Amino acid sequence: MRLPLLFGALLAASPTLAGTLTLVPTTVTEWKAVYGRVEARDTVPARARIGGLVVDLAVTEGEQVKAGQKIATVQDDKIAFQVAALDAQLRALQAQLDTAQSELARGQTLVDKGVMTAQRLDQLRTEVDVARNQLAATEA
Repeated sequence: MRLPLLFGALLAASPTLAGTLTLVPTTVTEWKAVYGRVEARDTVPARARIGGLVVDLAVTEGEQVKAGQKIATVQDDKIAFQVAALDAQLRALQAQLDTAQSELARGQTLVDKGVMTAQRLDQLRTEVDVARNQLAATEA
């Protein structure tokens, strides 16, 4: 029983039953998933550093612009409030500095008269330095 199967398998695998295979080059389209954005090649998107409303437009459509040129003014009402708050803080810190400096001058006079200790005078100097540094930090 095995012998006829073996003979059939050898006969089927022989080169006498093989056909002709012709290879022809063909173009195969290879599709790949990509992500991108289509933009016009002669326009560039402009972005403002802050959010808000455009209150002044300095250029017109189609006009050539250069790098760094002002093209629009953007106004944000919240920034005006923040600037006003920082100005108020600056005035308060300047008043604290003025007070600390006058206390230091008064303390120096009292130390010269022997009424106040040098330790308290050092504390007053430290208060002046702290007030100056806070003022400088807020200005920055």
